[in-house]
Amino acid sequence: MSALHVPRLLSHQQAVADAPERNKLIRAGRRWGKSRLAFHVAMVGHGGGDGIAQGRSVVWLAPDYPQTQTIWREEVEPRMRRVPQARINASEHTVQFGTNGPMLAVRSAQAIEGIRGMGKTLGGIVVDEAAHLDLEYALRNVLRPALLDNAGWLLLVSTPYAGSYFNQLCHEVLDGTRDASWAHWHGTPFDNAKLNRAEVQQLIAEYPAGSAELQQEVFAELLQGGAGLAFAEWRSDVHVSAHEPPGHAEWWGGLDWGYASPGVFVLCAASGERVQVRWDMRWREQPPYEIGFTIAQRCRAWPLHLPTFISADSACWAVTDGGPTIAEELQRGLRDGCPEFPIALVSAPKGPGSRVAGKMLLHQALRVTPGEDGSVPAWARPRLTVHPEARTVVQTLPALPRDAKRPEDVDTDADDHAYDALRYALMAREPEAAPPPRDVPENRHPGFTASGKRRSRDRTDEAILREELEDMVYHGGAPGGRYGWRGA
Repeated sequence: MSALHVPRLLSHQQAVADAPERNKLIRAGRRWGKSRLAFHVAMVGHGGGDGIAQGRSVVWLAPDYPQTQTIWREEVEPRMRRVPQARINASEHTVQFGTNGPMLAVRSAQAIEGIRGMGKTLGGIVVDEAAHLDLEYALRNVLRPALLDNAGWLLLVSTPYAGSYFNQLCHEVLDGTRDASWAHWHGTPFDNAKLNRAEVQQLIAEYPAGSAELQQEVFAELLQGGAGLAFAEWRSDVHVSAHEPPGHAEWWGGLDWGYASPGVFVLCAASGERVQVRWDMRWREQPPYEIGFTIAQRCRAWPLHLPTFISADSACWAVTDGGPTIAEELQRGLRDGCPEFPIALVSAPKGPGSRVAGKMLLHQALRVTPGEDGSVPAWARPRLTVHPEARTVVQTLPALPRDAKRPEDVDTDADDHAYDALRYALMAREPEAAPPPRDVPENRHPGFTASGKRRSRDRTDEAILREELEDMVYHGGAPGGRYGWRGA
């Protein structure tokens, strides 16, 4: 393969190619040089494994057929025409080197199953624009198994997309929850020394200032809450809380069914006007009976955590093949998993405005009123909080993009399954949980001062005066009333 022309890498690309990790995530904006790096690594390998030049086949995976055509037409075929031993098959988008030599295959995620049989010669896989395909399914069901034979390498290159599995992988590598075989790089067009800075600035000027599109497409930022996303009010320091619901709380759940696509169950607790998502469960390619049984068993293992009912997508009751509905199988699993306490499965409200109404309910539940310093006093905390063990909800809500064409809805192309499960739960109207009666003596008060500081339990004259003075300073008014403050 001496005639093989492999483009030289720039310094920022070479650093990625030389790194020893087998699994590489490159989160880069437009014109960083992702395609050049992908072709180079496919041809000559990299620090983490072998490529075509070392006798291993390589797959270059794109999200859809149009992008497959672009990669073939712009990156592969023009270079392969100059290689005498390259056997080009334009209809199959493959290049084989020699009679039985290694192969470069450009494939679409829309026909990903065809990769399964290439494991014996496969050295590595490039996933192009990895944030814009079903990466979770691809990795777990096709790519990882295909790479097992030769301990192959993986190169994931993409601009980020809020709510995608690619973004989740980036967070996991940055947080150190992935093993040492994973590495992550972040780049922008300014890293590319061949680009004119003035041209890059003109590209930036094409986007609205501060827009989610600019942050993702150019600066490759991992968006987490804020403008441009579905729930800009999300604050992890406020909405994520490890406090346990009180003993008198009422429990119920929401369920978004999925088989080929992921499904999610959320367990919620209501106490007065407060709601907490206590934990969630995510699954894929599991039958509904097993899901219902597992949910019941997990709830049953915790005292006082059995949901009164679970609100699920109305599509679970649809019959398309004449057999039992998904709802019937879920309900059977719930019953067998906890026969002594039947958990009812109910249909979530659905109609022309149900998606918009459900999103508005969540906006209302997440709303906070911070003080001038940005802090949120205890008395102004949001109606909805999420326990850290509800990991899927914690990851989904702050990164979920809104629909660009319908801003009142979320982008359904993103991973919105946890959001849908929570939306179904909220739309079902949480069960009322009246707090137990409390006999508060005249000289005790369990509440908070205006600044969010817990009031003293011993209601001495000195403590009351001190707290009223704090209230006066906080509000700029005058103390008054039994425990509170009277405005000026």
